[in-house]
Amino acid sequence: THHDHIENLDMFPKTKVYVHSGADTEIPGAIVVDKDVFELCEGVKLVHTPGHCPEEMSVFVDADRHYVIAGDAVPLEDNFTKNIPPRLNTDEKLALESIKIIREYADVVIPGHGFPFMADQ
Repeated sequence: THHDHIENLDMFPKTKVYVHSGADTEIPGAIVVDKDVFELCEGVKLVHTPGHCPEEMSVFVDADRHYVIAGDAVPLEDNFTKNIPPRLNTDEKLALESIKIIREYADVVIPGHGFPFMADQ
């Protein structure tokens, strides 16, 4: 969990925060997830997508389409379309496996640092 994704959590004091058990950061009140797939509610799952960092999780949403809020598992569209692991990663092989998992599910990808895009382009 990197600060560029959680910097303003204090603005949402009633929000539930979920972190993977591999996280090396402590967020007061966070709910620790120790599974590869954790169902938040019907149609919404947290999926462990390591590689960029060991604790990386992406949000898979089954709605009118399959959406993935990928975080830094897919920081930019090029990482997805060109099958390039994140520039900064702890395990390149796992990063590529995580991109593959996202590719197999997603119709729409919301990357960690770019605009949403259609997965089939």
